[in-house]
This record gives sequence, C-alpha cells and structure tokens, in this order.
Amino acid sequence: MSTTSDPSDLSETQSSNTDLELTDKKQRKEKKQRKDKSQKKDKKQRKKKKLQTSSSDEMSKQESKSSSVSDSHSTPTNATSLSIASEEDDTLQPPSKSRNKKIKKKMRDLSKKKLGFKNQFIALFLKNLYLQKRAKKTNLIIYAFTIIFIVYVFGVGEIVHRYLEETIPENKNPESYESDIFLNANFPYVDTPTGSPDKFEGELSAMSQNLTFYVTRDYEPYDQFQPILTLYDTKDSLDDQFFQSYEKNLQEIAGGIYFEHLDLSPDSPKVEYSVYFNSTDTTNMIIQMYKQSQLEGLTMYMPTLVNTANRNIFKKLWGDDPSKSGDAADLFVGLKDFPEFKRKEALDIMSIEQPFSFNFILHMLFPVFMVSIVYEKENLLIDLMKMMGLKTRIYWLVNWLFDWALYFVQVTVFYIMLVILRFRFITQNDFSIHFVLLLLWGNTMISMAFFLSNFFKKVKSTYIIGIFLVVFLTFVLPTYYWSIAGNNSTPYTIIFLLKCVPSIAFVQALMAISDASAIGQPGAKIDETSLDIKNTGSSYLFLFVQSIIFYTLTAYFNGFFDPVLNKIKHFIKKKFLKKILHHTQTIDQDEEDEVPQDVLDEIKRVKNCDDEVRILGLGKSYPGKDGNLPKHALKGLHLGIPKGQIFALLGPNGAGKTTTMSILSGLISPTFGKAYINDLKLNRHNMDKIHQIISICPQYDCLWGEQSGWETLEFFARLHGYQGEILKKRVTQTLQDLDLFEDRKKLINEYSGGMKRRISLAISLIVDSKIVFLDEPTTGMDPSSKRKVWDVIQEKKADRAIILTTHSMEEADALADRIGILENGKLRAIGVSEELKKRFGKGYKFSIHTNSTKNDKRAHKYFMKKYPNAQLLNSLACTRNYEIPKDDILLSTVFNQFESRKEKLGILDWGISHTTLEEVFLRITVNNEIGDF
Repeated sequence: MSTTSDPSDLSETQSSNTDLELTDKKQRKEKKQRKDKSQKKDKKQRKKKKLQTSSSDEMSKQESKSSSVSDSHSTPTNATSLSIASEEDDTLQPPSKSRNKKIKKKMRDLSKKKLGFKNQFIALFLKNLYLQKRAKKTNLIIYAFTIIFIVYVFGVGEIVHRYLEETIPENKNPESYESDIFLNANFPYVDTPTGSPDKFEGELSAMSQNLTFYVTRDYEPYDQFQPILTLYDTKDSLDDQFFQSYEKNLQEIAGGIYFEHLDLSPDSPKVEYSVYFNSTDTTNMIIQMYKQSQLEGLTMYMPTLVNTANRNIFKKLWGDDPSKSGDAADLFVGLKDFPEFKRKEALDIMSIEQPFSFNFILHMLFPVFMVSIVYEKENLLIDLMKMMGLKTRIYWLVNWLFDWALYFVQVTVFYIMLVILRFRFITQNDFSIHFVLLLLWGNTMISMAFFLSNFFKKVKSTYIIGIFLVVFLTFVLPTYYWSIAGNNSTPYTIIFLLKCVPSIAFVQALMAISDASAIGQPGAKIDETSLDIKNTGSSYLFLFVQSIIFYTLTAYFNGFFDPVLNKIKHFIKKKFLKKILHHTQTIDQDEEDEVPQDVLDEIKRVKNCDDEVRILGLGKSYPGKDGNLPKHALKGLHLGIPKGQIFALLGPNGAGKTTTMSILSGLISPTFGKAYINDLKLNRHNMDKIHQIISICPQYDCLWGEQSGWETLEFFARLHGYQGEILKKRVTQTLQDLDLFEDRKKLINEYSGGMKRRISLAISLIVDSKIVFLDEPTTGMDPSSKRKVWDVIQEKKADRAIILTTHSMEEADALADRIGILENGKLRAIGVSEELKKRFGKGYKFSIHTNSTKNDKRAHKYFMKKYPNAQLLNSLACTRNYEIPKDDILLSTVFNQFESRKEKLGILDWGISHTTLEEVFLRITVNNEIGDF
C-alpha cells in the first residue's frame, strides 16, 4: 500500500485505517507527554516555592548582603551592580550545586521584587555606554573637527592681521592746521598749495568762483553787512537751494550759515547763528596733503564755517581800524592732534569671526542628540523598553546625562585649544562670563534636541533636517541679526523676537563678549552684565527660560502630565464616549444571536475566574472622520488566560490581534471595557506595576544593531534587577537554550533574520514575567530552529500565561493549549485545537490519484457509489479530492475497499486525513461559519 499527501498540503495523510489510528495515538501520546512534563515541572517548582517561603527571612538577609554565595571569587552585590558582565569570557563555568540552589531561589524571588530606580538607571547607563563605545569614531571625528576648525579660525585671523597691519610712527609734536583749509567740496586751487595757511586767508579766498557759500537771515536785510556770496531772506529759501544743489551735484555747496539773531549795534552787539556743513565724503586732497586722514565730520568741517562767520562779524563791528579791533578781526582757529607713540594697527578680524565660528562649532552635536532618540523611536525600542518595565523619566535622565557628557568633552577640547592659541576670548575676559554662557548653551541645546525629536520618525530625515538647521542657525540667521543689531533704529521688538531663537541668544552673547575682548578693550566681567536686550545678561536669561520651556514641552509630549490631563480629557470627552459606548452596545445587542455558544461560555467563565489575564468586554474605537461612524477595531472582547497555559490568538490581518496586545501591554488605551493583569486593573495608574510582570516578543525585531547578543540580553535582565552571578547565569542559560551562545559576541547587525528573531524571543523569556506576549515569534526561522523554539516555549510556560499570535496554523496546533479566532474585532471561536477541528470539520478529506483519464472516471464512479454524500472539492491531472461526512465512513472498512480494487481501478495513490486547523480558520474567517455544538 502507498500513501500520498493531500494536494492542499494541510496535514499529514495516511493510506490505511491502521496507520491513521497509530498516528492519532502517537500525536495524543506526544501531547500528553509534553503536558505531563510541564505538570511535573510545575509541581517541582511549587514544592521549591514552599521551601523558599519557609526560609524567607534567611533569604532576605542574604539578599541584603550579597547576590552570590561567599567564596574566594565572589563579589558583593553593590560592587557587581556597576560591573559589566563579561561577554568576552569563553569559558563560563557553571556554579556549584549549593550555589545553584541559592541562585535559583533568588531568581524566583526577583519576580516579586519591585523594579527600582537604581537597577533601571544602571541598566540603561551601561547600555548607552556600550553604544557610545561603538560610536567612538563618530565622536572622535566631531572632536577632531573642533580642533581643526579652531586652528583654521586662528590662522585666518593671523593672516588678515599681518596683511593689514600698519606701523604708526612716533609724533611727539603734531603740526597745527587752521580750520579754514577744511571744507568738504570739490574745488580747484588758485595756485598749487604748499601747505601754508596763508594761502587760505580771508573769506574762502583760495576757492574758485564756482564754489557757492550761503549766508541767510529770516528778517529785514541788513544793508551794512557784506554778504560772502549769496544772501537769502528766509531759511526755507536756503533749504530749497540745498535740495536743488543736492540733485545736481552733492559737492556744489560746502556749507551755509543761518543767522537766527543779528544785532551789530556798537553798544550791545548780539549774534546767534547756526552752521550747515557738507559731510558727504568727497576729495581728500587737502586732508591727504596735511596727513589728517583721521579727521572727520564735526571736527573737520564745522570750525571752518564758524571761523568764517566770526571773522566777518568782527570785521563788520570794528572794520579795519587797528585801534578798535586790534588783531581780533584776523581771528584764526586751528586743529592739532594729540602726540602719538609708535605702534602697529590692523583690522581686528578675530572679534568679528569668533562669534560665528564658535557658534558653529558648538552646534555640531545638536543633530547627534536628536538622532540618538529618533533611532530608538524609529526601531520601536522606546516602546519595547517601556513594555519591559523601563520608567520614562529614567530614560530621559540617562539620555540627558550622556548628552551632557559628550558636550562636556567637546567644550573641554574647545577650551584647551583657545588657551593654547591665546584667544583673547579666553585670556581677556573673566572665566565666569564664558563659563556660564557655555553651561547655559549646553543645557538649552540638549533641551531643544529633546523637544524637536518628538517631531521626527526617521533617522535619515532627522540627519538631513538637523544639518540644515545647523547651517541656518549658525550662519544665515546670525548674519541677518548682526546686520540689524548694530543699527540703533532697529526696534527692540525685532531684537526680542530674534533672541527667542536660542541660537541667536547664544550668538548675541558671543558677539558681546568678543567685542569686549577686542584689541584695546579691557574685557568683560560677569558683574558688569545687565538685562538690556543687547547685553550678555539678557542672553543668559533667554537661554535659561528657553531650556525650561523645551523641557516642559518634552515632558508633555512624553506623557509626564498624563495623570492630570487624563482627568481633564475624561471630563471633556464624557458625552462623546457615551455615544461610542451606546453605539457599541447597540451593535452587540443586534448581533447577540450570532455569538457562538463557546464564546458565550467563555464570557460567563471569565467573569468569575481568577486567571492571570482577564479581559471583560474590551473594546477600542476610533472617531469617525468626515461624518462617518466610529471605527471599531475591537468589539467587546471577553477572554481569560490562566497560568501555565499558552493561548493562541488567531485571525486575519486587521482582526484586532495587534490592538488587543497593544492594549494589554499599555501602548494604547481601551475605549471601553476592563482588563486585569495578575489582578491589577489595566489603567495608567497601574501600568508601572503591570510592566514589571509582563514581557513581550514584538512582531518586528526591536534591537540595537550596534550591540552584541550578550549585551542586549544583559540590558533587559538588568532592567528587571538581575545582578552579578545571577545575571551572568541567566544570560548564559537563555543564549544556550536558543542556540545563540556561540554567537553572543557578534553584533546584532551581523545576525541573520532567524537569529534576530531568537534574540527577540530571548528578551521576552529572560525575565521571570508572569505574562508573556509572543507576536509571531518564529517568523523567518528555519524548521530546525522553529522546533527548538517551540520546545523552549513549552518549557517556559509552567509559571506563565502566554499569549501567542501567529499566522502558522502548524505552530498554533503544536503550542497552544487553547485557541481563539478573532474576526472583525470579535471573538468568533474558542477552544482546544481538537475540539475546533471536530466542531468545524465536516468529515474527512479523501484523495485519489489514478494512472489515466479513463481510470480516473472509473475510480470516481466507484467512489461516489460507495459514498453518495461525498462532495468533490477539485479535480486536476487524474487527481480528485473529496470531502466525506464523518458519519458516512468507517475507517476500518476503507483499507479493504480501496486496496482490493487498486489495480483494477488503476489507482496509483490514495489518502485520507482529518480536517486541519487551517481549514477551520478559513471557514470561520472567510465563510463566517459558526460550527456545530
């Protein structure tokens, strides 16, 4: 007799009733053996627990003293808690029997131990330390670039300084110059000037006739006053002439005099006047001739006009009579510089480039801070750590400390280079003024990176936008600020708004400190700062307030204020939630007749049971958009999973499996219904306690690529309080169970897909959690690894309630003690695998393969004669598949009926099989069948 497999490949087939019965017996025997084995192990562990309880006082004392027994190589717990368990040790020796007993007792007791701040802090700190160790090349590049860029800034400053440097000779007795020679206008000379003031004596006698000088008054003309060139009756007339001349030629007018009061009576003369002078830069001919390049504006031009007016007034009062005027009519006013010492002067380029360069250097870590957080968000590592018990505040605290450590190293390198190269930014200013600035900037930059990381989901986009922000915040925006900050007409509102950007507040302080330490300046002191909008003190205040705002927003986005906000949201949404609940109840009532009996039985059972996981009417609804009804992802699920049981939750995509696990693990909140995890009600208040007793193997591998397998498991074991010898033993045993011990040193990036999946499973099994969620744990594994994993899961279920989701019906059949099938958010069937097959199976599958088309028809005719109620499922290439009602066939007669006519009918192969779990699944989810009871 020969056998064949059913063409659908859904189950093992047999060709005779004897083989079928033997196989059924063998399967039942294997399953019974696995069950007996787990029960024996459970009894053994309960017995050990009783022994442990009797010696609990002694154990508590031992825990407070040490995490391992005392011998010549033992290490105290407090010391080992900070040590890194060496994954490099290839010869891990198993502990002695006496030590083994104590270790096992403590390992069981750890499940009852509250996860403390210290354990989680150390676990996360060491994890980050491993990652920074692997990222040392990136960090060294940043620090090396800091050194190179500072050297570059110094080099540019030195080159510019040397190129533009000018030596000013000593001049103890500077030459005096009469003010008459200084008028800012284009004019030719009457003759070649020799530098003698005599050439310019009189009322602008050295100027040509096309140079116009204006004298005006706003009252009746004074006939006795001899005008210099042109007389205007009013000031407006003079102004009009100025404007007209400006349009023609800026240099047509040298200046003007406006007499506000003019009384030249001999008894009480009184004269009041204003002068106008042309300050537009024109020829420097006279100035260059007398080497007075530093004289400008008021110092140069106004005395010339004042002297001209005064001399004419004196001449009018006293004329040319020496007895009346003496030398007064020939009044001369001159200019003279202070004596000068020999010195070198050059453009102080360093005070200009320092603020922009230092601003750029101290922004380089900004994208690094953001990427480190976004990486863990993108790979769902933050969610996994939360579900494994990590407290959110510890996560942000450790990241804050590591960011500060990276920044501290960069600032130290920055300081050392500035000291070595003697930057006046360091040597000229008080240490406290730039120390406080860099301290505030580091804190603000980290807080800003934390805040902005909430808006990114991908590492690649974070890098690109981060680099763009660095360029914009260190060059583009500061350049604009620099162009308007020196203008006194710029409104303070604009300055204030720009300083609300942290980088501008920082660069403004750098500018102020650089200006204070420029050549010839005394330097800045912190006690001289003020809160003026353009002063360093205001920048300190801006940076401090900004860091507080960013930290507060980060806390808000990460749920620190949820307990308070949830109460407010609950009050606001109360009416809306009632509408959802009412709609859901209406749906449930309308469909009550369609609820299968096994689901109704489960609903009644779970209300009064003490299972580890109890789900009572759990539902999740999402508000409808654009006027649509709410979308119900989960509709009143009732379910209970006791300790020591593997429950397989099956269903098509979108059935509600992931939603259920996300709610139970605390990732999302239910819309209605209740759930209890180890008698703890599922709510935000209890989530920290619940996370201590659950573990999860997520659907996708949430792993750090730059960590080794050992380091990954060590982190999650530390997270749950394992230390010292217990930690090492736990990690070693878990790796060995899953055939990963030999590859423990490899980085996760070097693992195959199946190995990564096993590490994800190991994370969920390394701790003594009471409830384990396994979301498709064997995806991507080869058959050998898959069966190995099945054995490990069976061994670990004794003290746990395990919820398994899978698309492999074979896996569910092999592992699950009970199976539940979800469809469209509702539980459609629940029970043991064999019960479901019996309930939804319509009989047996029968297949016949013949040697010719003629015999195919003859065999079909014979088969239908024997089993008239059979249904032909399909026919292809001389192979036919039938379904026979289970009441129409006796397995004991099948063998004789077909073996005796095999040659006559031309039958090459035939086979019979039970209904498979996959067929049950398809009938429920595709055909919406309920089954027979």
